[in-house]
Amino acid sequence: MFELSVEQVRQTPMGELAARLDALVADELAAATAGTGEAVVLAAQRVKNAVDALALQAIAAIAAREREWLEAIPVDAPVGTSVPAGGTDDEWEFVADRIAPLLCLTGRAADLRVTLARDLDRLPRTLAAMREGRLDAYRAGLIGTEAQHLADAQAGVLEETLLPDEPVLDRFGREVPDATGLTSTKLRARARRAVARIDPDALRRRAERAPEGRFVFTRPGTEPGMTQWCADQPTHASAQAWAAIDALARDYLARDAATPHRRTLDQARADAMIDLILGNASVTTVLELTVPVPAEPGVVGVELPRHGILPMDIVDRLVNGCDTPLRRLLLDPVTGQVLRSDPTAYRPNAALARAVRTRDGTCRFPGCAVAATGCDLDHVVRFPDGPTDEANLMALCRHHHRLKHQAGWRVQMSADAVCTWTTPSGVDHVSGPRDYRDLAA
Repeated sequence: MFELSVEQVRQTPMGELAARLDALVADELAAATAGTGEAVVLAAQRVKNAVDALALQAIAAIAAREREWLEAIPVDAPVGTSVPAGGTDDEWEFVADRIAPLLCLTGRAADLRVTLARDLDRLPRTLAAMREGRLDAYRAGLIGTEAQHLADAQAGVLEETLLPDEPVLDRFGREVPDATGLTSTKLRARARRAVARIDPDALRRRAERAPEGRFVFTRPGTEPGMTQWCADQPTHASAQAWAAIDALARDYLARDAATPHRRTLDQARADAMIDLILGNASVTTVLELTVPVPAEPGVVGVELPRHGILPMDIVDRLVNGCDTPLRRLLLDPVTGQVLRSDPTAYRPNAALARAVRTRDGTCRFPGCAVAATGCDLDHVVRFPDGPTDEANLMALCRHHHRLKHQAGWRVQMSADAVCTWTTPSGVDHVSGPRDYRDLAA
């Protein structure tokens, strides 16, 4: 039987973990406790991360042999032995064609694996974190993508920032998680902010080229009679469109309150999008920009919730060319909390709700990225035993709101708004409030 705890799994050498997993039989696993199940899930993920790293290194080795072959071709070699006209001198170009039939992958899927191997070939810390089982391929790929536009030395600085040798402490003396302790959403944001500090011009260059890749397409939905939409649009336009969809959806929900057929927020947003496209509705919206204070000239640290960190030229476009009203949230550079906001945007009975949602940023369950603006506000200590004030309220998405009230789950919030969640198995997970200092480049 698998007898390691979650903490022991984190410390156990990879070879021993693989051997213990290999020795598990189905009947033993079916009878395992919930705590053992959690430990097995973590162990399996660690081993998978390490095996994925090996496969990526093997792909890089294939490319290296291709390079050796290309370099060995004499300049005056006969026709048929050199790279043909219209051919390639890129050793990576045809690597995907080797692995696609081997693994029964589509060409696109094989290309994605080769791209990841190519990106990580110059990111030794990231690859090592995978080999140690601490980082999965998807999050490693996020680091690789952000490093693509950096020189090798700059990419090394990015790795040192995201995967430091020594722990980094926050203002309360707590250890700040490195890349291996972040969700993909938070890792992408931290990596992008780091790139903006390492090469202040990089974000601008990428933003200038990015609109060339804009698209929208549809495909059959997963259910009959449904169609999925997928789009990648410039932020200044997308932000206004999303604000309109969200505002109209909330109007629909308010109207639904008096009817027996109430839509979910997702359903209301879907209806709002179609109505706006077809011209069946109109709506007035407000956009919020989060700005560090003081902000140095050229700082890459203005955030539009749901849309990420914005280059200053896009901020200028929003400020000067946007018909949608803007609201600024100004941030204390010492505490990382909201310093003040536009008082005209507050209704007295909404002030507390806005303060809590601004403090939290997202749902307060560890790793959940649902924006606080779409969350319920829940009492940490159940009302009326606990007061209705900022120290006893937190933002929770509907799913994690239900989870909090399931038997065995516990949550506590400290004076500095750090939430500690304890699973029924006794494992603790921590989530902090949004630290808006992260927005400063």
